[in-house]
Amino acid sequence: MKNKIIKFLVLFFCILVIVAVFIRFLKTKDTLICNKERADTYRVRIVDNKGNPIKNKLVKVEQLTTDFMITSKYGFDNFMWCESINPKITYYENKLNLTPEIIEKEFGLERLSKEKNLKMHIDLRIPIGFKEKADIKEYEKIEMYALEQYAKAFSKYSIKPDYVHILAEFNQKMYIVMKFDKKDAIAFSCRYIEKARELFKGSKIVVDLGPIYNYKDAWYPVKDYHELLVGNVITHTEYVQELIKNGCDFDAIGIEYQPASHHSAEPKHIKRFFDDLKKFNKPIFIWEFWVPSDTPVSEKHPLYSMFINNKPKSGWNENTQAEIMKFMLNYIDSDRKIIGLTHFGWRDEKADLDKDIGYFGLIRIDGSKKPSYYVMESWYKSLFINLQVKTDENGEIHFKGMPGKYKFSTSFIKSKTIYLDGKNTDIQIDF
Repeated sequence: MKNKIIKFLVLFFCILVIVAVFIRFLKTKDTLICNKERADTYRVRIVDNKGNPIKNKLVKVEQLTTDFMITSKYGFDNFMWCESINPKITYYENKLNLTPEIIEKEFGLERLSKEKNLKMHIDLRIPIGFKEKADIKEYEKIEMYALEQYAKAFSKYSIKPDYVHILAEFNQKMYIVMKFDKKDAIAFSCRYIEKARELFKGSKIVVDLGPIYNYKDAWYPVKDYHELLVGNVITHTEYVQELIKNGCDFDAIGIEYQPASHHSAEPKHIKRFFDDLKKFNKPIFIWEFWVPSDTPVSEKHPLYSMFINNKPKSGWNENTQAEIMKFMLNYIDSDRKIIGLTHFGWRDEKADLDKDIGYFGLIRIDGSKKPSYYVMESWYKSLFINLQVKTDENGEIHFKGMPGKYKFSTSFIKSKTIYLDGKNTDIQIDF
């Protein structure tokens, strides 16, 4: 009898394990995201040292890197997002006190100089600084000086960032806060971009925008909307248009985007928001993105009305967060113009919702994972491929993948690592 009970318990335990695995499989399957639209079909011919095709042999294809850049602040990361450790450096009201030594300390440049394997983005936000009407000539003097100090500091450690982000949210502050004339503000922007290009040779220059839009089906703060209506402010797309019209030479558009904070959370509206930026035919980098899993502010918070008026029909909850994130990541997969994403907020933290914004992490305060975590995890994994393919009679293998470094190996010869750029899809590898 005792043996029967033990056998029953063992069998019952095995059934529970199988059910748990099956449920996890279904969960993963439900959130799995495929990169078919971003991927290229590669034809790779494997030959020996005499140029003869290697037929009917298994080849392991392992993707080591992807050109799509993502970081979620200590979560799923394949590039370095570098900004000041101390936010005060960003918002110095008198940047004439700024020195390379201060920048060196606040950015941790000695540590950064040792990192060789990841692409590096440097965030040189133009500060809010002035909190009221400012003299643009004085403003330009301070900002150009600060830019030179940044360049000196990075040069000392021979750090050459892949991307330099500048002018963050300047398109918002130049009118609403500092009351600059539109023509003067655009001219300053172009001179600043030119100076950044000169000081950070070889780096791609990204102009980071703050969203200002005029969509009648999305709620916007009354004061800012009034500024748009009376012509005191232009939209972020009009700002980009003005930069291009004035011959400003920058490489990519940066944009922050938080559904409901900046716009409606409806999928069709998210698509419209980015489609409007794609018209400029420049790469787009989303420098800040998050979706709340609960109403992220209290009624006392100045942005409360925006979150309430723009909330999705199902309200703010963890399932809604996962659904919006899944749509967003699928949308990113549909077009290569979006080259990278910074997910702001890895884990929920206790916040004073009267002043701060909370509930936008992928992990709860207690460390447990939200549904959005599994969406991001499966999508991140889908950026890479790892498979075995048998060569045909011509020594060829065919597979779909995105630009990045790939390792090709077999059981009988050494492996080779090559970069596939998505442009040349017919490759020959000589072993």
